[in-house]
Amino acid sequence: MPIRNVVLPDGKKIAEFRGWKKWTQEKLAEQADISVRTLAELEQGKRTVRIGTLAPVARALGVQLEQIVNGTSQTRSRGDTATLKKPLNDFFGDGAGVRAEEAAIIIQSDSIEDLVKGLVEDLPAKLRANPGHRLYKARTWINRWDADGASAIREAFQDAGFAAPRFLLTDHSSEIEDRLDAGAPFTISMGLGFTDQTTSRIETVCGDWMHISKGPEGDAIAFNKKLIEKLGISTDKISRFKISDSSEDAAFSCFRPSDWDQEYSPGESYLERWLRMTPARKTKRETARDYAIVFRHTTKLKNPERRQVHFVLAGFTERGTAIAGRYLAERWSELHAKHVVGKTDTKTRGDFLLMIEGPSWPSRFQEWGVDPSFEAITPDRVRSCGFEWNDT
Repeated sequence: MPIRNVVLPDGKKIAEFRGWKKWTQEKLAEQADISVRTLAELEQGKRTVRIGTLAPVARALGVQLEQIVNGTSQTRSRGDTATLKKPLNDFFGDGAGVRAEEAAIIIQSDSIEDLVKGLVEDLPAKLRANPGHRLYKARTWINRWDADGASAIREAFQDAGFAAPRFLLTDHSSEIEDRLDAGAPFTISMGLGFTDQTTSRIETVCGDWMHISKGPEGDAIAFNKKLIEKLGISTDKISRFKISDSSEDAAFSCFRPSDWDQEYSPGESYLERWLRMTPARKTKRETARDYAIVFRHTTKLKNPERRQVHFVLAGFTERGTAIAGRYLAERWSELHAKHVVGKTDTKTRGDFLLMIEGPSWPSRFQEWGVDPSFEAITPDRVRSCGFEWNDT
């Protein structure tokens, strides 16, 4: 028979994990969808508890159920947190280890009314006539996958004992610059062509060598053909991408996952399924490929001694964006050691562009990595080819 109950010998572990997140009992109870009274009883311990009650608490805290039951801990000591502060500042920008709550993870949102106008002409009027309707109450739309990737980054900061960057929602009609803290350590833009901040950042920094190609088959990254040639990247050997001329500029090559034009079912490709918002997979093991960019760019603040770091995390599909967020959250220390250490005071400032690739399903995140035939693009490599990595 399946185990439905466990003995919780010491509920203080729940309080400890909650303390590291700086959550009140009310906050954790809300996140776990249980009552404050139930949570208070759990934290007293010494009782038999249903797994169905305890599991949501573990998920909300971002720990394993066994850590609560067995009393083990993966939290960091204050000494560990102090050790992390310098690499965190190096990688995420000056002050990231102290003022991360001033930083912003930017998620594009839209008015639901504006969205439905393009689908059903009279639906907005019907919603206004029925203000109790749940869709009417949800005035703003955001992409679930963008939010998942952003949440992974926030949790990584909290799990390490630091404050988390804030969410900043923006729509296509608003200016975001006046809502950003000018002295914030970093910003992170989630999403590709749909996200205005991503488009602006890439146009400003990479204008003559990379852009976002927007077309009926979705948004994709496009590289200048001369850059690809001078970098020595053989397009014949890049098996994980389908490369074609950009529909917007023939001087650029557009990169899409290699198998999206393959047949999913008779008369229907993976791409056609995605365009209809249906999963591009037959089973968990038969998932189409996907890719994302992890882009880091540093600017100087008015105080020349201070740096502000900007990230773009953007997938070919929405799931790719979610995975890019998790990739940064779980591997930032590795990326720091490989690309940033010893370079923050140089002209390159440790900046990079990675193309990561893997199955288009977040549960298979561990299979994602940098395409071996497409190594990191850095400011030095771009400039050596006669292009500009703008410092703006």
